[in-house]
Amino acid sequence: SAAKALELQPNLSVSLIRKVSQYKNPAHTQYLLNAMRKAGFPDKPSLPLPDKPSIAVLPFANMSDDKEQEYFADGITDDLITAISKISGIFVISRNSVFTFKGKPIRIQQVAKELNVSYVLEGSVRRAGATIRVNAQLIDASTDHHLWAEPYDAPIEDIFSVQDNITRKIVSALSVKLTDKEQGLLASTETQNIQAYDLFLKGKNLIWQRTPESYAEALILLKKAIELDPDYSRAYAELAGLYWWGATYGAQFLKKLNIGYSTGRWLGMHYLNLAMKNPTPKAHQIAMHVALARRQFKVAAEEAQKAIELSPNDSAGYASLTYIYKNTQPEKAISYAKMAAKLDPQSLWDSLYKQGQAYFLMKNYEKAVEFLERVGINTSRIIKGDAFLPAAYAYLGRDQKARQIYKTLFLKAFEGMSPPIPEHTIHIFGIQEPEMATLLINGLIKAGLPAQTDKYCRLSEDEKLSVEEVKKLVFGKTWTGYFWFYPDIQWWSSFSKDGINIFKYGNKKFQREFGFEGDKLYVLIDVKGQKLKTYWSLYRNKYGNYEQKNEYVLLHETYAGRFSVQKK
Repeated sequence: SAAKALELQPNLSVSLIRKVSQYKNPAHTQYLLNAMRKAGFPDKPSLPLPDKPSIAVLPFANMSDDKEQEYFADGITDDLITAISKISGIFVISRNSVFTFKGKPIRIQQVAKELNVSYVLEGSVRRAGATIRVNAQLIDASTDHHLWAEPYDAPIEDIFSVQDNITRKIVSALSVKLTDKEQGLLASTETQNIQAYDLFLKGKNLIWQRTPESYAEALILLKKAIELDPDYSRAYAELAGLYWWGATYGAQFLKKLNIGYSTGRWLGMHYLNLAMKNPTPKAHQIAMHVALARRQFKVAAEEAQKAIELSPNDSAGYASLTYIYKNTQPEKAISYAKMAAKLDPQSLWDSLYKQGQAYFLMKNYEKAVEFLERVGINTSRIIKGDAFLPAAYAYLGRDQKARQIYKTLFLKAFEGMSPPIPEHTIHIFGIQEPEMATLLINGLIKAGLPAQTDKYCRLSEDEKLSVEEVKKLVFGKTWTGYFWFYPDIQWWSSFSKDGINIFKYGNKKFQREFGFEGDKLYVLIDVKGQKLKTYWSLYRNKYGNYEQKNEYVLLHETYAGRFSVQKK
């Protein structure tokens, strides 16, 4: 058991678990550590260091008299990590992992060993009125020698210059040569409005807390930031991410944000459009997910690569590539997942999860189960809606376990609703190849999904309608179908010849414009006062019939559903 765990995460050790343990009772932590030692885990990891200078930026201490300035110290730390991460010649541990050491007693050499880096940057921030003092020191962990240490006293308006100075001191101390592009990236600033920046830091700090309440507070602050600076790209990107991901985090988030699932996704797209005027790595990462939601896999890969080009040390960019390549080049996907885990050891669970998906699509079900089960061991996070683990158990012939996981894991994401149709599952998991879609859905059917084996659309290019075929189904026609999540509710969508779409169900009715942009059908919807284009793709379901209203599959950024064209 210990050998397998160490194979998955070689730097797993007793000392690492001691530092990141979330147990409030020290006795519980000690019980776990003793058990780990008995199982054969080493006290300290022994990993080869990265082949380039490697650094961890520890959370800067808040030395202000006002303890509520904690967000400002955290923000300075976060921004320094963001800046250094733009440099390809340095290996940088992610914010997510270094912040596990916040507020805990540390020894530099021990932290460096646990995070597998050669250098550690630590410091403090004191803010008093309109002035700041930032102390920073870069330490060679192998010798505990300070390569440099310097205090910065400046007016608050000069905070960006202070950050730039610290970053360039690190580059110089580590003898790293910047490319012309990196010189430009470091020189750029996102805003000159200090009030907007302050609100941005508060909002981003709240987002990291990932609670419904913190998301709702962050939303207010970030909107105030863009009111003060309408060109603040990073704030737009954070708003895009807040809405896009907040929509997926469940009913409590939706309630606090006062949105529905589709509205959240569409508002995320709205703010993404604004962020892409001057895109940041985060904007490209969200653009990748939007492209996946439109089944534009080539575009998604390009967006993920752009995120990495802007920030070579951003673990989220590598995690995104893992998601894209898992069913076309699974070995490549696994290598990206491992890279993401090296940059962000604290997100090991996500790396294991994505590797498990890749192994499933390689038909290595034993390995898939091993990795997916370890997600639960390495984190308290429950992967609601996961389709791969129950399907893997089904293919291994462990039917009872498959059905149990299907009910307790997969269906958790659809509480109060009917199980999703196969096409929606293929859509939300980003399955590209028809044979991979068959593999996943047939495994889920074995585990309990109420569908007929092989009797569904796989969203393949062969099944996708051409623009000419779509136009024949649109102008002057009415579609009708049922919501799969509420199968008793029928809907109708009529398309006039002059570009007006009427959508209705029950006693609700919506009027909106539609048209074609190249080979894409779009519908212009109103989302909280914002006009937004949603792009629709249509697929032929050769297993459907008119009586069941499922001859075609409609897919857009938030939904995949079945319908038929109403007969006159």
